[in-house]
Amino acid sequence: MRIAYFDCFSGTSGDMILGALVDAGADFQAIEAGLKGLGLEGYGLTCRRVMRAGIAATKVDVVVDETAAEARKWKDIKDIIESSSLPEAIKEKALAIFGIIFSAEAAVHAEPVDEVHLHE
Repeated sequence: MRIAYFDCFSGTSGDMILGALVDAGADFQAIEAGLKGLGLEGYGLTCRRVMRAGIAATKVDVVVDETAAEARKWKDIKDIIESSSLPEAIKEKALAIFGIIFSAEAAVHAEPVDEVHLHE
């Protein structure tokens, strides 16, 4: 098993994490195929090599159709993951990760977990 540690001292975003994972060897096409199992529409992924401050990296962009963009609450995310065609082990990990993300958002915004939303 491989373990990746992220030292996000100044923050990160989903597309930055995807780029880092692809740069570290994750298969971009496998990521796209897995995401199709979520049953979501109105988005696409692009992947390209870039240079940032003289350092080569992989840039993954999540392109969202503005009409499909919506803020999602914890219940929405749970429903999407639980009803997906992803393997059960992946569902469990995804739910654990999103649980941590929603807890952090709730703490930052001083709101209950069920009331905060992810807006990206």
